[in-house]
Amino acid sequence: MKNIEKLIRDKILVTDGGMGSGIMRFGLTKDDYHGHFGCHEYLVLSRPDVIGSIHASFIKAGADIIETDTFGANPVNLDTFGMADKTYEINVAAAKLARKAVEDNSPKHTGFVSGSIGPGAKLPSLGHTTFDILKDSYKQQALGLIDGGVDLFQIETCQDMLQAKAAYSGVRSAMTERKKKLPVIIQITLEKNGRMLLGTDLSAVITAFSAYDLFALGMNCGTGPESMYEAVKFMSERNPFYCSVLPNAGLPEIVNGKAVYSMLPELFASHLSRFVSENGIEIVGGCCGTQSEHIQAVSEAVGRIEVKNRKRPDIIPGSASLYKSQFYDINPKPLIIGERTNVSGSSKFREAFLNENYDAMTETALDQEKEGAHLLDLSLAYAGKNEVKITEEMVHRLAIDLKIPLCIDSTNPEVIEAALKNYGGKMLINSINLEDGGIKAAKVLDLAKEYGASVVALTIDEQGMAKTLERKIEAAERLLELTRSKGIPDGDVFIDTLTFTLGSGDLTLKNAGVETLNAIRKIKEMHPGVNMILGVSNISYGLNDKIRKVINSLFLFHAVEAGLDAAIFHAGKVVPLNNLSENIRKLSDDLIFNRGTADYEPLEELIRSQETTKAASSSETEAELTLEEKIIKNITEGRKTGLKELIEKALEKYEPLQIIDRFILEGMKRVGEDFEKGTLQLPFVLKSAEAVKFASSLLAEHHDSAEIRYKASVVLATVKGDVHDIGKNLTDIILSNYGYRVHNIGIDCTAQTIADEVIKSGADYIGLSGLLVSSAEEMKNVVSHFNSRRINKHVFCGGAALSQPFVRASLSPVYDGIVTYVKDAFGLINIIEGQKSAKEKPDDEPKTEAKANEHLNIRNTYKKPVRPFTGVKKISGLSISEIGPFINKNRLIKVKWAEKDPAKGENLYSEFIKRSSELKFDILYGYFSLKESGLNFARGSSPSSPSMYDLVKEDDFTAVFLVTSGKKAVEIAQELYKKDEFGAYYQWHGFAAEITEALAEYVNRKITEELGINKDQGKRYSPGYSVWPDLAEQKKVCSLLGSDSIGVALTENNQMTPEFSVSGIFVYHPDADYFTLR
Repeated sequence: MKNIEKLIRDKILVTDGGMGSGIMRFGLTKDDYHGHFGCHEYLVLSRPDVIGSIHASFIKAGADIIETDTFGANPVNLDTFGMADKTYEINVAAAKLARKAVEDNSPKHTGFVSGSIGPGAKLPSLGHTTFDILKDSYKQQALGLIDGGVDLFQIETCQDMLQAKAAYSGVRSAMTERKKKLPVIIQITLEKNGRMLLGTDLSAVITAFSAYDLFALGMNCGTGPESMYEAVKFMSERNPFYCSVLPNAGLPEIVNGKAVYSMLPELFASHLSRFVSENGIEIVGGCCGTQSEHIQAVSEAVGRIEVKNRKRPDIIPGSASLYKSQFYDINPKPLIIGERTNVSGSSKFREAFLNENYDAMTETALDQEKEGAHLLDLSLAYAGKNEVKITEEMVHRLAIDLKIPLCIDSTNPEVIEAALKNYGGKMLINSINLEDGGIKAAKVLDLAKEYGASVVALTIDEQGMAKTLERKIEAAERLLELTRSKGIPDGDVFIDTLTFTLGSGDLTLKNAGVETLNAIRKIKEMHPGVNMILGVSNISYGLNDKIRKVINSLFLFHAVEAGLDAAIFHAGKVVPLNNLSENIRKLSDDLIFNRGTADYEPLEELIRSQETTKAASSSETEAELTLEEKIIKNITEGRKTGLKELIEKALEKYEPLQIIDRFILEGMKRVGEDFEKGTLQLPFVLKSAEAVKFASSLLAEHHDSAEIRYKASVVLATVKGDVHDIGKNLTDIILSNYGYRVHNIGIDCTAQTIADEVIKSGADYIGLSGLLVSSAEEMKNVVSHFNSRRINKHVFCGGAALSQPFVRASLSPVYDGIVTYVKDAFGLINIIEGQKSAKEKPDDEPKTEAKANEHLNIRNTYKKPVRPFTGVKKISGLSISEIGPFINKNRLIKVKWAEKDPAKGENLYSEFIKRSSELKFDILYGYFSLKESGLNFARGSSPSSPSMYDLVKEDDFTAVFLVTSGKKAVEIAQELYKKDEFGAYYQWHGFAAEITEALAEYVNRKITEELGINKDQGKRYSPGYSVWPDLAEQKKVCSLLGSDSIGVALTENNQMTPEFSVSGIFVYHPDADYFTLR
């Protein structure tokens, strides 16, 4: 039997081209379709010669995989032609026809027949049809294809993930019935915006299908190859399966009323060969408009490329909505699962539920998304109500309306399956337990495996809910044994150790908090790959709302410290710990940790206390505040409730703009001060910004927009080559609600685009953003372009890859105006408004290139060391303790993090040091003469300008090195970024960059020791910087050292991946120093 798994390791597989395009060449008439004109699938019965000829042309062109002419041959689709009853016949005939073409035209019959399954015209996520109808339809089609002899299935051109899941389920059902196991490919279609038709991004696609048993996951149709580079790169980096890319032959042009695809075969092939050589794509071919000539060109082009066997990445555990993914491992923790869409826990939601007010129920869900929930728990069990029917309706609605993923809260397998059948993303199931010995749990786990879902497992067994550490661990072990036996990965499992109320006065529950925290800590130590989850609010059940907020917030804090990954709670009711008085915090901690005595009962003291939090002040205190103070308080606390009434009262006394200037912006100013002090976290800042926006919208009805007096106007842009915009958009939000006019011109902006907007808008300031290391370099081009356009406005630069030293050393010298590094929007505001001095270029900085080089006096004769060895050495397995001494902690905390509180900086540093144990540090280095290495350096235009050739002669050797902190460092950063954890992303990025620098320092120290020179002698230089500006030299460095042996590769722009990698040479010349070419 032919083995496609073996073949794909030896060659790039080429599929055929567009069946429809091939049919068009034959100029068929209505007679050829026997009255079913337009049903191309019917041609396998009416004109098998035509279809056979098209198959043969593609095989002769070099295609390894031939698709059957069955794109729309399912009952739902064929029914529009009145031929649903011919489904089986058409599919059997199509498969046999393709099989015969392979046997007649393929040398040694090596070709594979792929059963083509298209999407049809009905999208289940939009309610056009149901999952069950589609599943049955696809199953009937798949049965015919299996019986006709296909080698694999190709579910293609998917526009709706739920449709793709129904097709996969139908195919699996057919294979089970026929006792066959064939490879399955799923291919989605992207629009020009890089998303599927319904708005699904690629991360959501990969997360949703990662739980399936696929041969390949890829893309077809949609656009031409020229528009797919970014998507192909992302897919190759994140896709855990083989990757297929089958574009159209460009975009269609309408010629004489017909769609014509004009991309020539050679150009089409050049794009696909780049996908293969640069991204490691394993399967390529064509879709609409591609003929046998295109496939021949592709086959010849990729046949010349060496197969590299792309290293497929590990699956990142997470859930996905119809729009985006949500990874489970986030920082800072926990993953927040909103609990208000629960008929047993929310009176507001229950009232809407009982009235069948689905709109109001949906609003409750959307409110939790706005409040910061990462997932949403949906519980609809209620006596006398049809839970299955209501679940179907609500899940269908929320799948479309909600951008965060869903967690279905039920132990009823029928309800759970109803939810899964209506959800295109990847769902979390809450929950299973062992109260019946695991019988029901096994059924639910079978559903989780079939539909690709994660699962919450409660520590409940035949004896009931586990309350002690020992029983919780025992139940957890049994649950994990069961999940693993069903093939559910640990990363898709959440263990809930349960907790019980401390508010009942029950003496047997006094230690409930301690038992739960200890269980979380112990189980996490025993099974680090498993997620820990908790319904946090259970700890305070029965107490009043004010006390519950405090206890819940503190218990959550302690649970996260113990190892909690996710928490089910109301995100809007978390109290910032800085808002708790010392007394309240002590009482709450004493309650949680059971520190009461015979004379001291923390619960009673807590209930007696007159103050629970500064935020939840008493009504008497609230009443004492003036109208103006109340407005400011609403802004600082991010409360929109009651703000409308306050604004209406204020309008009786003040002009609209006076209210904005005196009270609303004053509130935002206080928010900024607290944020700067570190006593207010970013999510609360954004809540305040929302309150400002709400208040401003109320006041907009009472004044002319032309009357608004902005503090200043700012152009914001993410520089060319960078498509990240979270940091910039956060800055936009804060500035816009702080009285500034913002011109946010987007991402990937060229220097010319930014300059044009500055001139057009007359902006007072410019903000440049960039997350990538290459973006920092691009900022040089931008400010240089400003000089040529005579723009000298104050430029602020921010982004995870930037630092104050970089801005001073690399940007300030090349810009005629002032350029300043800022960590965040408030840093920018402080400088503009004079709260900090905007430091211009220091007088002692070099003003000219000549001055920068005056100190260099390079001698020609000196004692040269002996070359220690030949070849390349690899150092792996370094621990953080070995690298630690080389980390510039002071620079990291004070400069990169700009952390003013030393204790805070130390704590974060310690936390990241612990997490760095997940990283894999690798080093390559060797000694090469300039002649051997082939390295080339730049010379200045001035004869007197020093260059690297003054430091390294042709026969001199240099140490060439490459270090990396590995892909895990990048994955952690990406996870933080994708979760909108802006602060943590920024801090981790700085830490990872610093630790990689430390790794470079480590190998440099080793080199000086091997050379027997002073540790301060010599300097290291890297490609892409001023003295060695050609970044293409990276290729030589990587080639010399064999960078692929430690997983380091280069992008088309010669940037290293993983990002946290450093390469260069170490020059031992005693006069080696940094200088500027002139």
